Formats: sequence, C-alpha cells, structure tokens
Amino acid sequence: MKLILATTIVALTAASCCSKSNAPKALVLYYSLTGNTKAVAEEIANRLGADIEEIVCVNPYDTNFQACIQRCMQEREQGVIPDIQPVKADLSQYDVIFIGYPVWFGTYAPPIDKYLLTEDLSGKKIVPFCTFGSGGLESSTADLEAEEPFAEILPGYGVRAA
Repeated sequence: MKLILATTIVALTAASCCSKSNAPKALVLYYSLTGNTKAVAEEIANRLGADIEEIVCVNPYDTNFQACIQRCMQEREQGVIPDIQPVKADLSQYDVIFIGYPVWFGTYAPPIDKYLLTEDLSGKKIVPFCTFGSGGLESSTADLEAEEPFAEILPGYGVRAA
C-alpha cells in the first residue's frame, strides 16, 4: 500500500515539475474524527504541495468510541446521513482529489457519504486513503467506485490506526 501512495505522489510531483501549465492540480479532502486521518492528509498535502480541506459535520460525532459507534449504528438503522458544512474548494479547479476518511463499519465514515451525495466528481481522478483498525480499504474503495461511476478511482492507501 505504501508503494502505491508513493508511486501516485511521485507521478503527480513529476508531472508538476515538468510543466507548471499542464501540472495536475491536487486537493486533499478529508474527514477525521480522532486526528489520525488528518495526520495522513497533511502529510500527503505537504509532499504534493496540494491544497487541503477538512469535511466537517454540522453535528460532530463524539470522540468517545462507544458513543460514536452507538450514534453511527442508530443513524445507519434509520437511514440518516449526517449533514456537513459546505466545502469551500471549487472542484472545477482540481484534476486529482485525494479523499481521506476513517473506516467505519467496513466503509468510509458517514460524512464522506454525505459529501459524495452532494458533489459530482465525474471526470476527476480520485485517490482514496483511509485509516482503520481492522481493514476496509478495498470495501470502501468499491463503495466509492459505485457512488462515483464517472470518476477515475485510482489505487488507494490505508493506514492501520492501532
């Protein structure tokens, strides 16, 4: 997995070095509850010189693990997806979007689901990255591909947050 992310970063960096006018412009967009995903997002943004923006819940999840799980389970049972604050980045200005999230229940956290339901990423190159306790990169990437069928989903990167 590290090799995949490193290869993606190297390719984007090389492209930006060769021709500034043709360089792909990257955005690192992420949701983080505990700071783990934020740390990965900041590292990617720093290495690429990319813009970065956090997805923020209108009603934030509790950082207490049990309270967060309980709320998330209740929302899933009721079909509720939490509202998020508007993202300020103008997606038309970006060629590549790194989307980062913690894995909850085998897929991306609900705030990412809300973002994907409100934004059209058609024609964009998407690089997923996630933090997890017991896996979920493959299943969350498959869910991302299903949600954004007209985007090019590139190989992702997962970090165990144990």
